Amino acid sequence: MTRTEHLQEFANTTGESHAFGVGVGLGFAAVYSGRRELVGGAAAVAWAAVRSERPAPASGQDILTEIRREPQYLLGGLVAGAVLGAIARATKRDL
Repeated sequence: MTRTEHLQEFANTTGESHAFGVGVGLGFAAVYSGRRELVGGAAAVAWAAVRSERPAPASGQDILTEIRREPQYLLGGLVAGAVLGAIARATKRDL
């Protein structure tokens, strides 16, 4: 397997992409707004999900179940969003 083949595995299900997207949005909003404690709260929820039993898939698109099934993507999204929020906050200009 080549190195690029592994990239095809990243966020290739709806649950993974939803959890990652929620993490990016939450991480960005928390850091950009200056409410960094929200990142810690979301990380604690994700850590609890990592330590608990993985729930069965939902019959429809249930974002909360998808996040509980894929907490590692939520954590990765939080980190990515927090970095983007920090960059945006550092380069913010008052208009």
